[in-house]
Amino acid sequence: MQIFQPTLTKMQTSWESLRKTNVELQQFPANIQDILIGNFHQLVQWYNLFMNWSLSIREKLNSSLETLFNYDDWSQEIAEFFKDPQNGFSISSCHYCDMAYINVFEIDPDADAIYFLNTASDEELKAKLKVKSDNTIEKIKQARIFHSKNDFKALKTKFAPDKYEKTFKPNYKYRHHFDLDHVLPKSNCRLVSLSLFNFVPSCQICNQKLKKTKVLGDLSGAPCEKLSPTSPNFDFDSNAEFHIITKQGTNPGRIRPVLHPQDFELKILCKDPDYENFVKLFKLKERYQSHIKIALHWMEMKIDYTDAHIQMMANSLQHFGYSFEKIKCDIFQKDLYDNGEMSFTKLRNDMLK
Repeated sequence: MQIFQPTLTKMQTSWESLRKTNVELQQFPANIQDILIGNFHQLVQWYNLFMNWSLSIREKLNSSLETLFNYDDWSQEIAEFFKDPQNGFSISSCHYCDMAYINVFEIDPDADAIYFLNTASDEELKAKLKVKSDNTIEKIKQARIFHSKNDFKALKTKFAPDKYEKTFKPNYKYRHHFDLDHVLPKSNCRLVSLSLFNFVPSCQICNQKLKKTKVLGDLSGAPCEKLSPTSPNFDFDSNAEFHIITKQGTNPGRIRPVLHPQDFELKILCKDPDYENFVKLFKLKERYQSHIKIALHWMEMKIDYTDAHIQMMANSLQHFGYSFEKIKCDIFQKDLYDNGEMSFTKLRNDMLK
């Protein structure tokens, strides 16, 4: 709760006021902290309760809640919370598709600023520094190459002494390549806009291009709790499986399938029909088909490196410290994939079954 701690008392006061003026809100927890850190099961219950009211009531409540539960006011702080490894999050690939890497990286704000001053165009400099004078921009360009912020401060311009600090204020330590998706759309129910268990780190394709404001659920639009990666009931790994089939009219005995991807088709078989909706929403079959060479690679590896073959290698290399387990781990990159830091992990695992 360290995200909201500085203003939690003020938020609670606002929430109490809203509950007094909107009788419907009295059906939700009196303590705003319970809403902010409620588990996903609770969030679904509150969301369903909210969505069961008439459109006019929902619009009235969303309007009342907009100021208190304004995601834009908190988006940077929430992203920072998910980016900080000390909070226990392991963010490496999209939680929806497992195809795109979603990285967090640390940046030196001064190095970032100096790089900008040395490379920015005239238009970029004017916009960033909020200046209109061509002469000022020319002085900056003539002073290149900048090595430190002191070089910028030494410029003979009319900039205020704190111009550098105000322009290149290092407000956040970490940068990231991922979106935070609201599993339950905030546009439908403002109440869950800031709830931490309503956020899923995802790639821009899954969030902005495909899911958008859709609900993870059935065709009726009702949320399905087990389809959210924030739910303990989420189990895509057990309920869906990748398979490779040979297309009709092609040679099923290809020696190197990876060299003939056009002869193969990728299928995703789901035991639970709810996960079919998940697959369809994120276009997983179509998107994985374009990466079928990855599946074919692991399929070949399984054929080429059977346990019997690996044991033969171990017998030959045992005097050099290469055991069966080590060789198998190295060949199939077990250390990389078992810690969840690689994309396409499930695809690889299914091909090796």
